[in-house]
Amino acid sequence: MTQARGVVSGSHRPALAVGPLIAAVTGFAIYAAGLVVKGSLMLPWFIPIADLGAVICLLGTIGLASVDSNLRRDTRSLPVAALGAAAALLWTIHFAIFPGDLPALQGRFTSELTSWVFLLLNLTVPFMVAIVLVQPSHPTARPIRALLISVGAGLLVGAAIFGVGLAFTLVPIYTVTIAGTFNWIVSAVGVLGLVPSLAAISLFLAGRRGDPRIESGVLAALVFCALTSVSLLFLQPRFTA
Repeated sequence: MTQARGVVSGSHRPALAVGPLIAAVTGFAIYAAGLVVKGSLMLPWFIPIADLGAVICLLGTIGLASVDSNLRRDTRSLPVAALGAAAALLWTIHFAIFPGDLPALQGRFTSELTSWVFLLLNLTVPFMVAIVLVQPSHPTARPIRALLISVGAGLLVGAAIFGVGLAFTLVPIYTVTIAGTFNWIVSAVGVLGLVPSLAAISLFLAGRRGDPRIESGVLAALVFCALTSVSLLFLQPRFTA
């Protein structure tokens, strides 16, 4: 039995590395493009398109998770659905209040609120992905009910994160200067965002693992989260893409 388990584990390793490797290559290619292109490319339209693209992808992820949960009748995909619901809500809010998207929602307050939603997304999503990576799967007799509870919990988490951003904005704690650049808080969030990614990968390598069927994809997401956190260390102009 031990020998057979070792064979499965060994054959699983190459497939496991595919997702993180693709994520790393893609991320470093984007970094390289940023280093090659000199100067700042101002693209005010890029953020709204990226926001809507993220929401569409996340809704698709929730749909796939619902199908998987119903067919397999287990909890494997439920944390993914919860994460997708929380992130989709926050990216939708970010789209609605981002400067220039909806003329009725303009001003210094919404500008700062948008910034906090963005930063809290980049800070909390790595934690959620880390939980997904190490969360084990269990059978469920009522997959639809479990899915609805998971999505509802995700929406509550997203609303709570937005509430934190709203509180920081009301204080106020500024993250954007009058010149339209980010201040040191963005870099601090970048450093903090690395913690869950590195911790989850360390736990994973130490043997704390969730469902092996989604490990490669979740590890890829963690790699992207880590690279995004690093990019925040160098992010200054707000409308640069």
